Amino acid sequence: MPPSNARTTAGFRSLFCEDADEHARNLSAWEQTYEQLGHGPFTGRLDEIWLADLQLFRERTNQGVLQTGLSWPGARTFGVPLAVGGPGTFLGKPVTATTLVTFGPGQELYLRTPPMLDVIGISVSAAGLQTLGLQAEGFDPETFLTGRSLLPLTATVMRGVQGYLRQLFELLEQNPQALSPAAVQRQVKDAVLELLLNAMRAADAEPTVAAGSAAHYAAARLARDYIAAHPTEPLTVLDLCRALHLSRRTLQSSFQDVLGVSPHQYLRAARLNGLRRALRSAARGASVLSLAADWGFWHPSSCAAEYRKLFGELPSTTLRRRYLS
Repeated sequence: MPPSNARTTAGFRSLFCEDADEHARNLSAWEQTYEQLGHGPFTGRLDEIWLADLQLFRERTNQGVLQTGLSWPGARTFGVPLAVGGPGTFLGKPVTATTLVTFGPGQELYLRTPPMLDVIGISVSAAGLQTLGLQAEGFDPETFLTGRSLLPLTATVMRGVQGYLRQLFELLEQNPQALSPAAVQRQVKDAVLELLLNAMRAADAEPTVAAGSAAHYAAARLARDYIAAHPTEPLTVLDLCRALHLSRRTLQSSFQDVLGVSPHQYLRAARLNGLRRALRSAARGASVLSLAADWGFWHPSSCAAEYRKLFGELPSTTLRRRYLS
């Protein structure tokens, strides 16, 4: 079952925002963080529906971000791509337009999104889905999904999944009350669960990941966790080499393969994202200079230029908007 703070009615809501981290917090019942990696102003839209222990959401973003976090306890989550504008990775593995991604209870989301992404997420009680699969088809979804994170589908099967879900969200955009009747909610929920069961039964074997790619994911994940544990320290690539006993060449290839950026670029982006969070939550009277210094930026003009390149605005603009909100 979803957590007690989750929406458990068929209410439909749409949220728009211009900050990646705010966009991450808009998804109810999840604990997640987004770090913007693509350059330019961020725009995101989230449409969300709850049908008892089934959460459906459509997420549209225009910049590459690193998404990390957890869904609600006990949930099995599937991601259905509607449009993928460039390369992305899930747990270090390439994501394609005909691949479902999935992760189960307690497993962490680790997605580097393409520069443009339109995706529908489905989070459902893993235990409930398991019971349904066994009752309806003698099929155990959790046993089938053990060790799997990608479900490659044929183009025909994927179009069927995408078509139903796209039509559902487009209908709700036009008529948010369409799901009000309890009978309609039950029909929609069963249709979505049936889509998932059919997709799993039709999925091809997960593509084999080369040993080098698996090692790159492990190294990039280790380095990113170390950076996250030392958020305000102005770490260098050599600091990572010393702390993690990894070569610069390994770090370079790992970050490029998994996150699409160099270690140096990620270190800079991580501190800029941290500075942006600080500016967006600053107390009245705080200054850009002091907050930037807290995040290891000692050269004001260089910091401002890098910040504007990544987020499309100056840090002073972000701070001023905080005071006006």
